[in-house]
Amino acid sequence: MKHVFRWTSFCALMALAVGAGSARSYAGFELKLADPINGGEVQGQLLASFATVTTGEVALTLDATQLVKGEYVASWGFNLDPSYKDSLKIARYSGSAGGTAPGKAIAGIEVETNDNDLGSQVKAGLFDIEFKFASKSADRFDFGDKIVLKITGKDLVAEMFKFVSADKPKPNPSEGGWISAAEIRGIPTRGETSGSIGMLGDSGGGISPTVAVPEPASLAMMGLGLGGLGLYRRLTKTRPTASD
Repeated sequence: MKHVFRWTSFCALMALAVGAGSARSYAGFELKLADPINGGEVQGQLLASFATVTTGEVALTLDATQLVKGEYVASWGFNLDPSYKDSLKIARYSGSAGGTAPGKAIAGIEVETNDNDLGSQVKAGLFDIEFKFASKSADRFDFGDKIVLKITGKDLVAEMFKFVSADKPKPNPSEGGWISAAEIRGIPTRGETSGSIGMLGDSGGGISPTVAVPEPASLAMMGLGLGGLGLYRRLTKTRPTASD
């Protein structure tokens, strides 16, 4: 009977450990925007990470924590696989999961293939997705802030955002080839207070693969399962077999 109890307990603990070990970990990639494009010299840099939560849902983190004091984001553009035809839905995650920027930081979102130039101050071609941010000081996407967005679409995955901007034709031509670009204002230097930075498509070192840490609840479950396995092994070693 004790054999049955032990075996049942062992199976339950194994299920906990395996279940926790298979908790979703979100694979994706990170972009570092540090290459100057035009305008004033931006003192800091931006980071953006795409993570596949599940097929059809991608989390995008916009990270301004590496800007310097005074700098804030005016616009930010990204691209999408040109073969992708389904419409996208983009919304900020609710509550603290949506990041630290003010609730009104995003003033608008434009999604249109090769149609967004991020404003006349950014000479980086045409982007598929443009985020426009508030200019009012209380609502700015400021240095030190983050915004986390939920992007949904049929069969959507993070890898579909590793594409470059298109060339912008006359009358105001500019070269594309940028995976991402942004306009930064409030640059704390003399002269121009607005400038743009980005990441070129051939900047291979700028893309870093990422895997997000499992959720806290999953980590707790994993700890419980592994702890239970350790306890089981100790009990089976210390309990005399003659009593079975």
